[in-house]
Amino acid sequence: MKTVDLRYGMKIVEVPKHRDKRGYFLPGIDTEVIEELLGRKPMCTVENISYSKGKVIRGMHWQVAPFQQGKLIRVLSGSIYDVGVVIDSTSKEYRGWEGVYIHANSNKAIWIPETMAHGFQVITNEAIVMYTVTAPYSLTHAWGFRWDDCHVEIKWPVSGGEILSEKDRNAPALYECVKSNETCAVS
Repeated sequence: MKTVDLRYGMKIVEVPKHRDKRGYFLPGIDTEVIEELLGRKPMCTVENISYSKGKVIRGMHWQVAPFQQGKLIRVLSGSIYDVGVVIDSTSKEYRGWEGVYIHANSNKAIWIPETMAHGFQVITNEAIVMYTVTAPYSLTHAWGFRWDDCHVEIKWPVSGGEILSEKDRNAPALYECVKSNETCAVS
């Protein structure tokens, strides 16, 4: 397994794909790899899978203490544009973001550290995405900010006709999350 550093602590994790005449075998990510990426033993590891139609944007989401989640993102079908945003207002990198294309036919996963909000846009007709997270979901610790926050300025690759959940469409701006400990809860 090989990792490539991106900005803000994000990483590309390349998993060896074993091919032969039958097809290929792509191993899962074991807990030791998650522990190395996280820098400590995770609270747990949970695998979640989402199916989304083309132009869907899911995000921007994160969980606050004590249920912060590092996320390892893999695409099982289709392609996405995966984004991480620095949410720590005391960091000089606050509101910095990184976007990476991930395709199902690659052997790459993207690591999003606990210090970032996460979201993605489906850039094919549909996509199935697997998230391995380092803490359980907690409704009262789940926060989010607007996918089109003008202070963050994420450059989504497909514009016009975006499909969002009501909670994502109505989420507050990131700066509102900084000034309040309650406005960003997405419950």
